[in-house]
Amino acid sequence: MAESRQNLTIESRATQGENILKTQINLDKLIANLSTTTISHDAGKFVCEALYYGVLKYIQDTQIPANCIFLHIPIITPKNEAVILSEILEIMNYLSFYPTIPVEICYNEFNEQ
Repeated sequence: MAESRQNLTIESRATQGENILKTQINLDKLIANLSTTTISHDAGKFVCEALYYGVLKYIQDTQIPANCIFLHIPIITPKNEAVILSEILEIMNYLSFYPTIPVEICYNEFNEQ
């Protein structure tokens, strides 16, 4: 359960039955400079997993130029508030510069002009 987590966790994948969908974000790079955020491979098998899977499936099916991560946020306490908020801002900053269109699509569109 997410409420038992003490730190931010970013989910690497979501499952539905035997189907597994993974985020296209390089999570190792994303957390490289974060002191407490970790990568999880289990979104919880309940609402979180279903929501994450649904979003990843929609992105896959529609081929929209978008990326997605699922971030579990622990209960905020005076003890963890500063580091949690700092790391959320770092994650948002990283994602704001992350490419959303595959390189080969950008390359092909550029060469056709």
